[in-house]
Amino acid sequence: LNSRDLRTLGTDISMLNSLRKRIPSDKLVVAESGMRTAKDLVSLKGFDAVLVGSALMESEDMLRKAEELVSAGRSVPS
Repeated sequence: LNSRDLRTLGTDISMLNSLRKRIPSDKLVVAESGMRTAKDLVSLKGFDAVLVGSALMESEDMLRKAEELVSAGRSVPS
């Protein structure tokens, strides 16, 4: 599920959880675009993976940012 509005290129991750509920639980679901912080990742429920790009590319310390996001993702209950 892509949180990016392809017309405006803005993102809105708040709608991802409601959209996730519409997809059967036996399907692999990836949350795409707009996740920038550990708090963003923790807010997601029931996703199998996330696609994070801009948050890493825009970070002054990509490794530290990646570690922060991976750690947050691991704390999310499955």
